[in-house]
Order: sequence, then C-alpha cells, then structure tokens
Amino acid sequence: MGYRWLRKRMLPILCCLVMGAATLAAPSGSPAAEDMFFKGKTIRIVVAFSVGGGFDLYSRTIGRYMGRYIPGNPRFLVQNRTGAGGLISANYVYRKAKPDGLTIGNFPGSLFWARLYGQKGIQFVSSKYEFLGVPESTISICAFTKSSGITDMTKWMNSPRPVKLSGTGPGNSTNDGPRLLNAALGLPIKLIEGYGGAPGMLLAAEKGEVDGICGLSWTALTATWGAKFKSGDAVPVVQTNDPTYRCLPPGVPRIYAHPSPLEIFQFSDRVMIVYEYQSQVRQVFTDGRAHRQGRPQSFMGESIGRWEGDVLVVETANFNAHTWIDRRGVPHSEQLRVVERIHRGDNGQLVVDISVEDPVAFTEPWSARRVFDSVNWRLEESVCVENALLEEFSQFEREIMDYGG
Repeated sequence: MGYRWLRKRMLPILCCLVMGAATLAAPSGSPAAEDMFFKGKTIRIVVAFSVGGGFDLYSRTIGRYMGRYIPGNPRFLVQNRTGAGGLISANYVYRKAKPDGLTIGNFPGSLFWARLYGQKGIQFVSSKYEFLGVPESTISICAFTKSSGITDMTKWMNSPRPVKLSGTGPGNSTNDGPRLLNAALGLPIKLIEGYGGAPGMLLAAEKGEVDGICGLSWTALTATWGAKFKSGDAVPVVQTNDPTYRCLPPGVPRIYAHPSPLEIFQFSDRVMIVYEYQSQVRQVFTDGRAHRQGRPQSFMGESIGRWEGDVLVVETANFNAHTWIDRRGVPHSEQLRVVERIHRGDNGQLVVDISVEDPVAFTEPWSARRVFDSVNWRLEESVCVENALLEEFSQFEREIMDYGG
C-alpha cells in the first residue's frame, strides 16, 4: 500500500518542464520590474525529441500561449535537441544553457530514475533543477501493427521469434519499458535503438522495420495512430504502468474486476453504488436527466440510469482516458460508453451484464458478465495509503531528488 503512495508521488514526473541549474525566474520586485525583465526577450523550450512527437507537440502548444501570461509578454521559441533517449537535452539544459531564466527543458522524467540506476553519461543533479510543471501524467502503451501478428498478450508471449520494438536510447521509457517487460515477464523482445522520437519510431512500424513500440503515451499514440486503431491496422496490446498503482480510480467497467463487495442503495431520484474497493461511490441518476454536454471528464464517468421492469440500466459516458478497461492494461479513449444491466439472478445473485463501446479503442462493441453472491458482509474502509508512513516516503523522495547532489 505504501508503495502505491510512493508511485503516486513520483510517477507524475514522466515528462518534465524544468529550468537549468541556478536558473531563476524574473527577479522579485515591482510589476514594472518584472515587465522590464522579460519584455522583448525570447524564452527557449528545449525539447528532447524530434519534431512531430508528443513532447514536441506539448512544447509548441505551451509556447504558443504561455507568453500571454508572463509579465512583459516574451515570445517563445521551441528547439529540438534529440539523442540518447533525452539525455543530450537534459545535460544541455543543466550544463550549457545560460542560467538567465530564459531556457526551459522538456525531457522524460525517467532520466531521474536512470541516474539512480547508475546510467552512464548523466551530467545533471536532479535537485538543482527548478521544476515548473508536468504537461501530462502519462499512461504508457505497447502497440503493434496488425501485420506484425501481435494482437494480444498471448500471441506476444508465444511468439516463436523476438518481437522487434523501436526505441530512442537508454533512460527513456521506449527503452526501459521493453527491458523491464523482458526481465519481468520473459517476453521475447528485440529492441532497435537510435530513433530520434515518436515520428521515426511509428514510421518504422508502418514500414515493417519493427513490429511495434512500447513506452509512448496513449494520448500521443491516439493523436498519431488514432485512425489506425479505429480501422484495426494498429492494436494497443498492453499498458506498462497501472493507473491504480498511483491510487487513481479504476474506472468502469474495471471496478467490477476487483474481488471486493459492493452495496446498492435506491432513492427517489438516484441509485448509489458503494464499492469497498478504494471506497468508491457512484451516483446513478434516475430522474430523467441526460448526460451533460461539455461536462468535465472523470475517471468513473457520468452515470445515468433508468428502470426497465426489474432491471436497472445504467449508461455511463464522459470518461477521461486515464484508466484501464481491465487488469491486463487494455486502454480506452474518451469516447468510451459503458452500459450496465443490473438485475437479480435465479439464485438470488446480483448479475451485472456489461456492454462496452469505444470506436477509437475497439473495432466493435463487446460484452461481459459479472455475478455477485449475497454475503453477510459489512463494507470496510479501503484507503490506498492505509498503513503508509507518509513522512518516511516524503523523506525517501527527498533523498531521491538529492541523490548525487
């Protein structure tokens, strides 16, 4: 349980916006002084990967708008310094960029772990960066082309040949992720390194040079391969970092995959489903309302219900894309829609018939069934950080950030 909390604290540093050692923001003082500091100047965002990839897209989007919100309205310039899985960019920001408040680096946070692993060539000290923020807390995906023949984990595990994956270099998730899968699960993998970023890696898969790629975020992949996922020409096979390990809600229908009890409470305008797992509570409105357009997306979605005789029909939409469909790591998009038909079975059991539709993630709708026995059980509190000594983990985190400093 404590390990989950540690991952929650550390893993969001998956792609980092940082400023180099001893780099400071505008000097403190009057608003006029701040205006004078940045006015007429250019702030560089140094990106670790090639043009057209996820890191590059985030940086250019941020650069387009960020100047409006900084006193003096400086302009932004994006520069790509690729190589060694982002290490060239990270070292440049730390050692070569002037500490004048005008250089921002965007490179993978996995490099901080690589320092702990003893990777050669690291010339920075993590604690001496000025951390600005995280464009996205990513969920990494392993995806393959249909022509590769690797369309699920069973085929991957039973492949008679090493499955070729494209990567950038050591210290990057496209390299470290496959190596971890090979070490932990024994998956047959041949890693082809040296690509400059996502565009080159994806093009290599499309040309048949490799079978697929591991370690890119689901957001980046759907932005580039969304049409291929929809047509079935590319298949997401597994995610490499379980969101629930970071104490995030499991989503629907995955909430039913956990061997924990639930209780259902009926009111005049809604049904409340209370799960012991993570103490999750769902509101299912039965007052005739529709799903709200433009509603902020959430992990558990927005649930609207209706009664068809003795069957409660629940339609859930407005999901974000940060959960898994099941424990195997099958991803979904924001277009996910789940229909649950909840009713009593022949032996007094509770039956949940589930239908899932997502035109981006699946080529066709599919269904499943979950059956619950009636038990004499009181729901207990379930907290992801239960029994964790938070101060110990905070200290551990500080030691990681200060490592080598």
